[in-house]
Amino acid sequence: MTRRQFTILTGGTLGLAAIGSWGLASAFKENKREVEPDDISYQENEADVLVIGSGMAGLFAAVKAHDAGAKVMMVSKGRLGSSGLTPFAKGIFAYDAKTEKLSPEEFTEMVSRSALGTNNPVYTQQLAEHSLARVNELREWGFFESNLYNKAFNKPITERNIPLVERVVITHLIKENGKIAGAAGFSLDNQKIHFLKAKAVILCTGAGG
Repeated sequence: MTRRQFTILTGGTLGLAAIGSWGLASAFKENKREVEPDDISYQENEADVLVIGSGMAGLFAAVKAHDAGAKVMMVSKGRLGSSGLTPFAKGIFAYDAKTEKLSPEEFTEMVSRSALGTNNPVYTQQLAEHSLARVNELREWGFFESNLYNKAFNKPITERNIPLVERVVITHLIKENGKIAGAAGFSLDNQKIHFLKAKAVILCTGAGG
């Protein structure tokens, strides 16, 4: 048995044991849904900017687009801040020139050298310029006060009245005249197809996919 096979085997065994100890094993069952084509309904929405994904990237994309004057709508396959990899993103780095004692240019050069040139220096420079302000915004929203991100993520969304469509799985991007003009998907909770029209679509679908 290889080390990789052993890790997979023991990881799966321990995971099942943990689930059993929580008393959750009996709670899992196959999700069988009966779909009646004649009962399927359709809902259309329109916005200037459609943000697909409600994790960290989607949060800031929606907030910044709204603050720039756009009519924004956000759609998520799950709950705001609670699906994909965002719930597991515990480490956040912010560059602060006062404590780093490095200029943004020196910081970018140091990261590029450490990464053996595999990083994008433009993005690294943007990290140096903007990360502290973004972390401070998260702090204002209460992000660091709770392990549940939904409450902190909800604060800027509800304050701005940004429409949020949750538990809708986007399956297609809609094209018109060779350009992206929106998206389409289905609800996880009812027999409803969603058509979302937009002037711009921002995909914040994460690294987990």
